[in-house]
Amino acid sequence: MSIYILAITCGIIAYLIGSNNWAYLIAKINGVDIVKTGTGNPGAANVYREISPIAGISVFIADLFTGSLVFLTRLSWIEEGSQALLLITASVMIMIGTAYPLFRFKTGGTGLAKCIGIIFAINPLAFLISGIIALLFLLKTKNTGVSGALAIFISCILTFISSDIVGGIVIIIVATLLAARTKIQYNTLFD
Repeated sequence: MSIYILAITCGIIAYLIGSNNWAYLIAKINGVDIVKTGTGNPGAANVYREISPIAGISVFIADLFTGSLVFLTRLSWIEEGSQALLLITASVMIMIGTAYPLFRFKTGGTGLAKCIGIIFAINPLAFLISGIIALLFLLKTKNTGVSGALAIFISCILTFISSDIVGGIVIIIVATLLAARTKIQYNTLFD
C-alpha cells in the first residue's frame, strides 16, 4: 500500500476517533448537556466541576486513552520511514477531530487530555515525570490549563533530551493546536 494512501486512511480514522467526545457522552448519561453548563467546554475539567469528580476523571482517562492510540503508528510492521508521517498525521487529526468533531454538536473541546494521551504514546517516561510535576502544581493552584501546559512543556523537553526528534516535533505541533483552540474557544490562553 502506498504511504500516501496509508497516511490519508490514518488521518481519516484519527479524525473520527478524535471526534468522539467522552465528556459529551458521560454528561448525557448523567442528564447534563455539558456544552450548556459551566464553561461550555466539553472536556474533563468541566465535567469534573459540573457533574462529579468521578465523571471528570473518567472523561480524562477515556480522552487520554483516545490520544494514546497514536502509538499504533509505531507498530513494527510499519516501515520506520513511514512511522514519522503517520505519527504526525494521526496526532494532528485526533486534535482536529476533537476541536471540530463530526458527531452531534457544533464545537468540540480544546483537547488537553487527548494531547496528554498523545504524549503518553510518544514518551511514557516523560509523561510520568511531567504528570507528577503537573499534578503537584494542580493540587497547589487548582488550574488545569496551566498544569496541562506545564506537563506538555516538560514532556517536550524530556522527549528532545531522549533524542526522539520526531516525538518532540509532534508534541510541539499538538501543543500549538491546543493553544490555538484554547485561544479561539476562550479568547485567552491557560486561564
